[in-house]
Amino acid sequence: MGEGEILSQQAREIEHSLRSQRAPELFPQDVASEFVLPDYDGRSLANVPATLAELLGVTLSEVASPLRDVYWRDLAQGVRRVVLVLLDA
Repeated sequence: MGEGEILSQQAREIEHSLRSQRAPELFPQDVASEFVLPDYDGRSLANVPATLAELLGVTLSEVASPLRDVYWRDLAQGVRRVVLVLLDA
């Protein structure tokens, strides 16, 4: 299995895990099946500030923990600058 296939499999597993976090009782039936609850335990935009700080060698207190290591730790070597563009819908 090539690296691209492994990454694709990981992406499918992550998507499946995220999509399994639902709360149908909170939403009207016509949208409940499409709405996915955020995962603030390492897989959310709320985890980005601490992740960027860690990339730059700083630990932030009183913020959400960094993203789970699997998403970024392999990219963390030698980081000197970070450009962040967030789009959330």
